[in-house]
Parts: sequence; structure tokens; C-alpha cells
Amino acid sequence: MGKKAQAKRQRQETAKPSAPVYPQRTSPNWPLLVLSLIGAALAGYLTWTEWRGSMVKGCAVGSSCDIVLSSRWANLLGLPTSLWGLAAYVTLAATAFIKRADRHWWAAWIIAFFGLVYSVYLTTVSLTIIRAACPYCLSSFTIMAIIFGLVTWQRPATLTSFSWPRWLAKTAPVAAAGETVAVRVTVEPNWDGFGVLAKLVVEMACTACATAAETLAA
Repeated sequence: MGKKAQAKRQRQETAKPSAPVYPQRTSPNWPLLVLSLIGAALAGYLTWTEWRGSMVKGCAVGSSCDIVLSSRWANLLGLPTSLWGLAAYVTLAATAFIKRADRHWWAAWIIAFFGLVYSVYLTTVSLTIIRAACPYCLSSFTIMAIIFGLVTWQRPATLTSFSWPRWLAKTAPVAAAGETVAVRVTVEPNWDGFGVLAKLVVEMACTACATAAETLAA
């Protein structure tokens, strides 16, 4: 009986599905890290000059750069827009150290996507409504666009069941809602957008987690 029980236990253990093995990164994502640090330096400089009340180098009073940086779109929820950009770049730099390849890609792509969407919005406002161009802002937009392209290209081959249409169908509406909140907060400074923004962040996180779970379970 002992041998039979042991054989049965071995068959059951053999039949159990093995735990999935996720690819691990052996080093940080250096291209992403370098680009993120460049963007952080740029956004940090703009934030520093804003809080000091000093002029940005190369932006004389009344210049296109000064008009953009002193417009109402230069602040979001009472904070300089450059500070939000700094937070995005620093977070992207931190994701470069995530070892598990799939989690690294999910985190970096989501942050880069929302950063690019907001950069496109600000650039459009700058060129069509303010009718002025800021070299610093355009540089930040270019950096974020390059980061987004890089991360998109770096999608791990292990995400075999990944579907772009399905993924965009879940993230695009959240991004559009986020842009709507940003526009309303800018146009109506007294509108309380913190609660709505918090809900959007939670919804974005839930969307990402659900999609990642579906992909990994497939």
C-alpha cells in the first residue's frame, strides 16, 4: 500500500501544472533610463525656474517661449505642468529597473502612452490656441514621443496572446477621459478635479491589471 500511495502521489505531482516562468531582464533598460533622465533634467529645470520665479534661459519677456510658459496651460491642479512631466520621467526611469520583462513593459508603456497623449494636447494648444511655440516644451514632447516609440518596439515576444486592438480599446477611453479632466481643470480652475482624477488613476490601474492578467493566463 505504501508503494502504491507513493506512486499515486508522484503521478499527481507530475500532473500538476508547473508554475509559469517569466523572463527576467539581466540589466536595466539603458535606452529608456537615459532618455528618461534627459527628460527629467529638462522638466526639473523648468520646474526650478517656475518656483524661483526666474526667467528660463533663452526666453525673453514677451517671447513665444515666455507666452507659453506663463499661460494658464502651464499649470495643472495648482502645480506647474513641468512638475507633472518631471514625475512622469522619474517614474519611467524607475521602471527601467524592473527585472520581470512583462511587468517592465506594461508599466513603461502605460506611463509613456499617457505622457505622450498629454504632450500632444499641450503642443496642440500651444500651436493652435496660444499660437506660440516653446522650444523647451517641444523638446519634452519629442523626448516623450521617442520613449513611447522605443517602449512600443521593445514589447516582449513572450506576450504571445497580446492584442493591440483589445489593449488600445481599453486604454484609449481612459486617456481621453483624462484629457477631458485636464482641459476642464485648466478652463475652470475652481473645479474640483482631484476626485475625478483619482478615479481615472484607479480605472487605469484596473484596466492594465485586467489586461495583463488575461494575457498571462492565456
